[in-house]
Amino acid sequence: MRAPEKRFAIILFLAILLPSIIFSVYAFTKLNQNEEQILQIYNTQLEAVLFSINQYSEDVLTSWAVKLRNALSAGKTDEVQSTLNDFMKDKPPVKYISIISGTSNYIYPPSSTDSLYQLLDSVIQLRRPKLDRLKIFLKQGYSKLEPFYIPLDTPLVSLYFVPDTLNGSNLLYGILLQPENFVRDILKNKVQQVAGTDFTIPVINGVRDSIIAGPDSLLASQFTIRKELWFLPGYYIGISPKGKTIDELVYERAWRSYALIFVLNLVIMVGVWVVFKNIKKALELVRLKSDFVSNVSHELRTPLALISMFSETLELGRVRNDSKRQEYYTIISQEAQRLSKIVNRLLNFSQTEAGKRTYHFDHVDVNDVCRKVNETYKFHLEHNGFSFKYVEGKDVPVIAADYEALSEAVINLIDNASKYSKDRKLIELHTGHSESSVFIEVRDQGIGIKEKNQKRYLINFIVRPQDMFTTQREPVLV
Repeated sequence: MRAPEKRFAIILFLAILLPSIIFSVYAFTKLNQNEEQILQIYNTQLEAVLFSINQYSEDVLTSWAVKLRNALSAGKTDEVQSTLNDFMKDKPPVKYISIISGTSNYIYPPSSTDSLYQLLDSVIQLRRPKLDRLKIFLKQGYSKLEPFYIPLDTPLVSLYFVPDTLNGSNLLYGILLQPENFVRDILKNKVQQVAGTDFTIPVINGVRDSIIAGPDSLLASQFTIRKELWFLPGYYIGISPKGKTIDELVYERAWRSYALIFVLNLVIMVGVWVVFKNIKKALELVRLKSDFVSNVSHELRTPLALISMFSETLELGRVRNDSKRQEYYTIISQEAQRLSKIVNRLLNFSQTEAGKRTYHFDHVDVNDVCRKVNETYKFHLEHNGFSFKYVEGKDVPVIAADYEALSEAVINLIDNASKYSKDRKLIELHTGHSESSVFIEVRDQGIGIKEKNQKRYLINFIVRPQDMFTTQREPVLV
């Protein structure tokens, strides 16, 4: 890569690619932040949903606690069972009622196994500090429910509270719920109301990681955003947009953005590459044109130098032999014609490039064309150390062609042969014909064109790129 091309490459990188890379890094960073914002939005939404459902649960359970407290406070001791039956009959989720007095724990209806008593006693002993705080809260004017999870085959949740009037007693009342029944009978409609048409909000059993209220077609593991219910320890509510999970939405959004950024960068890189290739091609064309002008200048100087040299020799009277003088006149005339042809070729080339050149087709004898080229260029080639041989074909038919254009083509072939023949300076010009064609051949012993580059010789200004030629030395058709 040459210095101008390196400069343009650096400019393109600094002006286009580097800002694109910086923008892509910034966009990727923002994408991560946006994903976090999306998750934060759904977390906030879930917090609002959770608060609404928990508040509703608290209202229901508090009303049950008040009813139980009032029923036990108003009833007589021998009417406790009847009072508890009346309380439980319209509350299917309530499985047992627990009354704790000191170290005694009364459960109604009585359990047929000791496992419930044992588990409940162990839970109460473990959570005794929290139960004791209920009395402190009541003294401060706040009646609080304290929930505990009881791990049975059919799980229970106990909700303990204290009577309104302590009077030094150690009484605690407890409502033992079947949480899944409570969710289905009490919370389900409220959850559906809160979810509306935009969200899916299931209630999940955290121990079994299964959905107990919500769509059966979804798995609990699909709800990565979840919060625990206040009064149902071990049970959670999750949230997800309908149709797709939050992870799927975030993943789809992220990959769509990544794909757009990738396509954008790809388009920019392709555009930069195309611009760079065009600039490189333009710079190469400028360089080749400069070389072309240098070569043409050299070609113009050669006949001018010969004309100047021989005319000066004649002017000074240094040639006393008439035959030699006539030879010099002939050389001057031939070089003048060659100079004129070079100028005409340049003008014709310019017209051809502009698409303005017109060709005049007529009956042309290729032998006559090559004969005149031979007469014009023979001295020039021999003067430069070439052995030039013209072999004229016999009975070559005339063809329809532009005489001047055909002559220029032959001259170009001879010029190329002379330029690229370094060591073995032998050039032959042949004419001939076959059954269906007439041909003109220029043969030389110089370097040849590699097969992969042979199509490039038709490109304007292509001059000696180093990898274009082969060192093949056998005769080749130029």
